[in-house]
Amino acid sequence: MKMNLLTCFLLAVILLSASTVRGQYDPHPKGIDYSENFRGQFHFSPKSEWMNDINALMYLDG
Repeated sequence: MKMNLLTCFLLAVILLSASTVRGQYDPHPKGIDYSENFRGQFHFSPKSEWMNDINALMYLDG
């Protein structure tokens, strides 16, 4: 009985903390300029400079 009560309490704490964290997230932050010529519009891009493409083709000995 004591273990069941502890499990229910921990589950309630986890669910409540997860719901409060979700409310603070802003998926569209203001102040980011996506009107630059070569900046990606749909995928992740850093705030400044270039980011290497880790998914690009790779040639070995050729």
